[in-house]
Amino acid sequence: MILKKRMSQRAGAATVEFAVVAPVMLLLVLGLFEVGRVMMVKNAATHASREGARMAVTPSATSDAVVEQVRSVMASYSIADPQVTVQPSQLGMADPGDMVTITVSVDAASVSWVGNAIDLPITQIVSSTTMRRESTN
Repeated sequence: MILKKRMSQRAGAATVEFAVVAPVMLLLVLGLFEVGRVMMVKNAATHASREGARMAVTPSATSDAVVEQVRSVMASYSIADPQVTVQPSQLGMADPGDMVTITVSVDAASVSWVGNAIDLPITQIVSSTTMRRESTN
C-alpha cells in the first residue's frame, strides 16, 4: 500500500518535471533547426555566388546570364527569389584584369523553417565572390 502511494507521487513529480523541461528543450531543438537552416542557406548563397563569378569572368558573359545562373543554382536548393548583384553591372564594359563581384542576398524570413517562433537577429543572408576578369587572348 505504501509502495503504491510512493509510485503515484513519483509519477506526479515526473509529470511536473516534464512540464517544466519540455518547453525549454523544444525551444533549443527549434533553435538548432533554425541555425542549421541559416548555415545551409549561407552555404548555398556562397556556392551560387562562386558559380556566378566563374561565369562572369569569361569574356563572353552577360549580366543577365550570370543572374540567371545564380538563380538556377539557388533554385536547386529550393530557395526562390534571391537578390543578385553584378559589379560592374555591364560585364561587356569590364576590361581584362578588372575585378568582378557577384553578391547573393536572401531574406532570412523567407527561408525560415520555424517562422516567427524564434526571432533570430539575422535579416539578410549575404554572400559575395570577387574574381578577376579573364583576357580574350
